[in-house]
Amino acid sequence: MRGSDAKIPNPPPESAGLEAIAQGFRDIAKDDFDNMRLQFPTYDALYEYCQMKVKGAQKLEYNVTQHA
Repeated sequence: MRGSDAKIPNPPPESAGLEAIAQGFRDIAKDDFDNMRLQFPTYDALYEYCQMKVKGAQKLEYNVTQHA
């Protein structure tokens, strides 16, 4: 997450996608409260995916190079 909203050296590649998601929500939201309402389910889903990935129970299927 940090790489998507702060300038850090060598941010992980996911940072660009997270920044794009956040910018898109800012563009479509009516205000800050609407922004949070819209984006929280997305971040909850991404967090769940990360938890499953750490457990070895989840892999992306499309358009991603998988490293063993």
